[in-house]
Amino acid sequence: AKAQAGLSLEWRPIRSHSTTYTGGPVYYRNPSSLLYCSCGDDVSVVSTTTGAETRRLGKEGDGMFCFAVDSTEQHVVTGHRSLLLRHWSLATGEELAAWKAHDQLVTSMDFSSDSKYVASGSIDKSVKVWDVRGHFCTHNFRGHQNIVSHVKFHPSKLVVVAVSEDFVIKLWDLRSSSQMAVLTDHLATIASISIFASDIGTVLVTGSRDQICNVWSVDQQKKLKSIPAFESVEGVACFSTKVLAAAAKSSSKDCKWLTGKDCPSFVVGTVGSKSQFRLWSPSGTCLATRPSPHAVKGSFRRLLAITDGTQAMTIGEDLSFVVWSMPDMEPVRHLMGCNDEVLKVMWLPPPPSEEEVEPTKLVAVCNDEVARVIDTSTWSATFLKGHTDVVLTCDLSKNGHWMVTGSKDNLAKIWNLESNKVAATLSGHNGAVTAVAFPKKRKDLGWVLTGSGDRTIKMWTLPNLEGVSEPVEVKESKFARAAHEKDVNCVVVAPNDKLFATGGQDKVVKIWRLADCDLVGTCVGHRRGVMWVAFSPVEQVLASASGDKTVKLWNLKDHSCLKTFQGHEQSVSCVSFLSNGMQLLSAGSDGLVKLWNIRNTDCIATYEDHEDRIWSFDMRGEHMCSAGSDGKIICWKDVSVEVGEQRAVEVAEEQAKDTRIDQLQRSGDTVGAVNLALELRRPALMKKILEDYVMKSLEKAMSSEEPGAHHALLQRWVAGLSDEKLAILMEFIAKWMANAKNSSVATQLLHMVLQAHDGGRITKLEGINHLLTSSSEYMKRHVARVSGLQQKSYILDFVLQLGGMVALPEIQTDALSTTMKALYEDDSDVEDAMDEVVEPQCFRMSVDDSEPSSGEDEEPVAQSPRLVGKKAKKAQNGTKKKVRKSGP
Repeated sequence: AKAQAGLSLEWRPIRSHSTTYTGGPVYYRNPSSLLYCSCGDDVSVVSTTTGAETRRLGKEGDGMFCFAVDSTEQHVVTGHRSLLLRHWSLATGEELAAWKAHDQLVTSMDFSSDSKYVASGSIDKSVKVWDVRGHFCTHNFRGHQNIVSHVKFHPSKLVVVAVSEDFVIKLWDLRSSSQMAVLTDHLATIASISIFASDIGTVLVTGSRDQICNVWSVDQQKKLKSIPAFESVEGVACFSTKVLAAAAKSSSKDCKWLTGKDCPSFVVGTVGSKSQFRLWSPSGTCLATRPSPHAVKGSFRRLLAITDGTQAMTIGEDLSFVVWSMPDMEPVRHLMGCNDEVLKVMWLPPPPSEEEVEPTKLVAVCNDEVARVIDTSTWSATFLKGHTDVVLTCDLSKNGHWMVTGSKDNLAKIWNLESNKVAATLSGHNGAVTAVAFPKKRKDLGWVLTGSGDRTIKMWTLPNLEGVSEPVEVKESKFARAAHEKDVNCVVVAPNDKLFATGGQDKVVKIWRLADCDLVGTCVGHRRGVMWVAFSPVEQVLASASGDKTVKLWNLKDHSCLKTFQGHEQSVSCVSFLSNGMQLLSAGSDGLVKLWNIRNTDCIATYEDHEDRIWSFDMRGEHMCSAGSDGKIICWKDVSVEVGEQRAVEVAEEQAKDTRIDQLQRSGDTVGAVNLALELRRPALMKKILEDYVMKSLEKAMSSEEPGAHHALLQRWVAGLSDEKLAILMEFIAKWMANAKNSSVATQLLHMVLQAHDGGRITKLEGINHLLTSSSEYMKRHVARVSGLQQKSYILDFVLQLGGMVALPEIQTDALSTTMKALYEDDSDVEDAMDEVVEPQCFRMSVDDSEPSSGEDEEPVAQSPRLVGKKAKKAQNGTKKKVRKSGP
């Protein structure tokens, strides 16, 4: 169909990324393992290879607050709002057990090194140890004076370290079931702890918001050293210098602090409020410092040491994960946890040699000061840091080597995407830069357009930016125009680079000549702000998306409105042409993507894969990417050709099956024909087959060839149906029952189903409650209708009885009386009506059939019919009187 008409028929999501981390505990043991993180009320299990969520553990309606994963990564224990601990199998995702834990919420958990026990700390100020296999409590330690915020098992001993909100650290011995030691030194909340087996024994490192990092000896139960971090410490981790020294041999960077004679057996890593990742010696010397690659001002939340010691992971306030190589402390991978609101997405053009290849990279602008280059095959990202406030929009050059971004810091920046660095900064706007646009035809930069919240648009002439080492400052624009009466929402350049259009909050679209930035025309008609505009690739028309829930098509010659597309329930955020300008694609705040035919303004498809407002989408050939307020990025593909081919195959198969059904009918195999119609879900065809079969069977029954044979055959067929076919048949019965013409077939089949199958099997069918309820309601109506018809049929009996009134037997008179009672409510009316109709006939019979009078008194004719009713009795009395008067 697409090959013939050139129209798009259907789009399908081929991959997507949604929120997998919303803050809370994170577990990541080694580079080849899975990443476990808190996501809402569940535990999200993410593959670090593909970036896709592989499993989600949680109980609906029972929020999860903390979890622990065993060393074998086979079991997970979660703590919930219901005060229950739940034991899960990671292999199957099934819940193995659940039991009551503490009197209040559980705040922290940890597995022992042998995975036999799990410790839990709670708001009720207690620490409990549980047998994971038996699901019972082995130890209950009480003694903390405040909420227990952290629990950690000793790496080799049955000792639990617990930290409370009163800045006190306690060591609990499971063998003696007693308190081993109390460690106090911090003056503020202890945000993170780490236990490490070093050459000098097991050490405990605590990081606090009092800007101190303490190193404790667990064996000696005393403090070894206080490291002044001069920042609020949010995460700590320990690394073995032996492992780091071995890894440094393959590193390109020189780590001199690993080669000295005074090199310690371990180093301490910290992250904190200064947005720096630092390494410290146990003596308090800062060995190395790296700036944070995270967004949201680079704020950190956690620091994790990978088991083999050659990598570290930091979790930022932007809810993303950065994997660092050690000891050179270089970010090697950036995994996205939560994108918040994605304001703009655009496909990154592939190299010219790979133009026919499916695009895999895109740029995204989220609700922070960082732009992202995302690889959709692994959902890893490269962060472009340079703005100081939220980035609002972006655009790409034709060759994909350059990107321009606009931000709330009133600046526009040009980025070299090969080096991921800022090449130029454009300053001059007095408001947030809300719209940017590169040339669409020329491959080199030359110029760039910007629109701002200060209601102006500017054209900037760009210098040669190839090979620049430092950002170039561009402070003067070539042209500046007061464009709109309110904020400028978008700037879009025509495909031929001769015109450009702007849309604003003042509800109008303006067309400008690119050469001198002079106004060409204004398109007026929207009732809300214009969010986006798009030029047709072939015609002189322009499409605009507006907050008034419509998409409009404008003539670029006279700037009149040609068509209006209505169908979105909320404001439309973006619009684009496709299929050589014959169709439109739009998306809006209702979370819907709609496909329109321009010729008749019909919406031919609607897609509901997003859960919230869609801010942006971008198309490149048969591929599209979309994103919005739900933080979800979806990659789509136009599958019109595949769908057309599949439909053609399905039509051919159905035609072949129709032919087969016809052959089965002719050969007398009714059961085979009905089964095939049932498989094809063809209720009309199945009903026709059944009616034809029943009529033929009735003809045979009337000729006494096979009386009642059709009922036996249908009953055997119904009894032999599988659950799947029985469910389809019940759907057909419910559909037929809604129509009076088909109700007789539906009633007979339903009767056979209820006779052939027990209630237990029927009630297990999917949706059976709704089907039976609707069928019973329609059946009541049909019964009432048939009863009414039965009563009205007595009129026919009455008419037939009038034609044979001569010598009516007793039973005919009774039937006549019953008919009249059905027609008249009052008994007297019944008698009068019967007298009026019956009496004349009776008199005619008595006169014509009697013998001539002999002049003697005679009795009434004995052969006259038996009359009923008052008028009939009066008539008989009158006859007697006349006979007496005629005598001598």
